[in-house]
Amino acid sequence: MAKQRFGVKICVLAAAVSAFSVLPTSANACTCIGTISSGASNVTMLVAGGSAAIVSALQLGFDKTSAQVMASEAKMAKEVVSAITAMEKALTSQILMQPAIEESIRQDLNATSPSRHATNECEYVQRTGDTQAADMLLGAQQEELTRAVITYNETPSQYPETTNAEVAFGALVGKLIRDNPEIKTAPMNVLAGPDDIGAMSPEEFQTASRALNLTLNPQPARKIKSPSTPSEIKKNVDADLFNMRLSIAQGISQNLLAYEAPVLDLPEDSWFASILERMSPEEYDTFVAENRKVAYSDLIRHMATHRMNDPATVASAATKEPEGLQKDLAMVKADHLVMDYELWKLERYETLLMSQILASQVRQERK
Repeated sequence: MAKQRFGVKICVLAAAVSAFSVLPTSANACTCIGTISSGASNVTMLVAGGSAAIVSALQLGFDKTSAQVMASEAKMAKEVVSAITAMEKALTSQILMQPAIEESIRQDLNATSPSRHATNECEYVQRTGDTQAADMLLGAQQEELTRAVITYNETPSQYPETTNAEVAFGALVGKLIRDNPEIKTAPMNVLAGPDDIGAMSPEEFQTASRALNLTLNPQPARKIKSPSTPSEIKKNVDADLFNMRLSIAQGISQNLLAYEAPVLDLPEDSWFASILERMSPEEYDTFVAENRKVAYSDLIRHMATHRMNDPATVASAATKEPEGLQKDLAMVKADHLVMDYELWKLERYETLLMSQILASQVRQERK
């Protein structure tokens, strides 16, 4: 290749010299022309070969580029499909979890928003302590009063058989009234008791219990300790029936009296104390200053009415959301149910008393 290029250069140079020569020769001219033709052919072959190589290279490059583009598109399409699939799964999971998330948010809101809660609902824990203590004392007092009724009715039967029971019992009652003149007004205090806040004192309670027994059974029937004849047995049966009939009225009245007995002290951390102080600060100060006790009637009355009379509860109602108001109403309803239960027991007592009155009327009509 170098020789050919060198020959072409010599031929071109010879032609240039010949152009300046006066006597050109035909032999030299033919030699140059042949050399030029050969060189041109070589150049043409080189150019053609180079063009083919370039075309081949370009085609190979286009093919590779096309393959890379197609592979890249397939990879990208796969990644896009994978991303869409993952997004679909995530959205599906989020949609399924949405109710739980909303419920969690609602619970958090309920837990932190006072407007969605009942007013002073935590005080019911304190009230439970008050009512449990009061129920235990009330039950114990009613049992003790029932035993006192039985003891009172059997008093004439405890005298010796040689003693006139009516005279002896009358003397005992007379002495009791002389020593306790307030026993005459005790029944009126029992009737007025539920309207006052505060329990009876132990002395007032004992006097009222005696007054009820004396009023309802002023002359208990005497029983013979050791009956030996049919007439004595019949007399004892009549005495038992008489005292049994009256003991029903006595027991009922004593149970009602127990509602005014002291069943609860007034510690500062008690539910009743906090409610009374909010509802009536002046009455609370008087209550504490006089060291008064809480009666069961006081407790159930405040349980049933304190939400309507408590200034804090009434004031908070204006800012409550529906959830909070519904909870307040549920609390009020629960308090009313407690009072309804107590009223039901009173109505049952009244029914028992009325049955005794009707039975007495029937007995009188048959005589």
